[in-house]
Amino acid sequence: VVDQGAQPRPIDHIPDYIFIKDMNGRFILSNSAHTRAAQARSDGALRGKTASSFFPSELAAQFNEDDQSVLQGNAILAQERRTLDASGRPIWVVTTKVPLRDRNGNVTGLVGISHDVTTRKLAEEALQISEKKYRQIIETAAEGIWMVDEEGHTTFVNPQMASMLGWQVDEMQGKSLLDFVDPQDKATAAAHFERRAQGISEEYDSKFLKKDGTAIWAIVSATPIFDENEQYVGVLKMIMDITDRKRAEAQELELAAERQRVQILKQFITDISHDFRTPLTILQTSVSLLGRNASE
Repeated sequence: VVDQGAQPRPIDHIPDYIFIKDMNGRFILSNSAHTRAAQARSDGALRGKTASSFFPSELAAQFNEDDQSVLQGNAILAQERRTLDASGRPIWVVTTKVPLRDRNGNVTGLVGISHDVTTRKLAEEALQISEKKYRQIIETAAEGIWMVDEEGHTTFVNPQMASMLGWQVDEMQGKSLLDFVDPQDKATAAAHFERRAQGISEEYDSKFLKKDGTAIWAIVSATPIFDENEQYVGVLKMIMDITDRKRAEAQELELAAERQRVQILKQFITDISHDFRTPLTILQTSVSLLGRNASE
């Protein structure tokens, strides 16, 4: 490699960090991006020195360990490591180091190139944090959350949903939605499911069967799921147990019906009393006259 001094080199236009080291781990060449990352004044100031002259001891020790493996003839491909940029800010890079060989195949040094993946790494970490947060919300939600695929097979339920039906979460995986629906309600449930494939969201009451065979009533809020290609891939359901409310409504209906029966009976008695008042008065008068004028 010929050092071109201060003249721009093709590798200086590459944003990735490119460097070459000799058998002692000393820099022979460094492009501008790598020189800045090492916080060196120039390629010349970096040349002849090891990573320990420019990087924190912990990082330098990691680099040296990798270098020793490469100098023994091993290649390091796409290794992800945390390092520092020119301002000392932590960054993530993916590094590849391969042995540099002479014409006889002997290792004379190594060539390295590192690509900054900090943006991707931060995005992944943010996504992981977001996923963890939303998973916690889902796992602790008071409502049941149920996801099925386009054929109606269970792909996810939260603990509340499983508990609502008396099952364990893993026991419900892969089972058909209709396996948990009251037999008398299956035709209606199937019709609701067909509407999801048409892109229709809706809310409705449904009757489910628990593992022990008892029935529960629930409000179901169902939303179709489409992938990035607008292909229908399943349904997301939010489910709230309303069994107690349904029971209370039934009791209220029974009470209302009983009140109506009592009211009808009272009205009947009132009407009978009114209708019989005149003939009863006549009978009572006749009996009284007979009592006075007739013999025993």
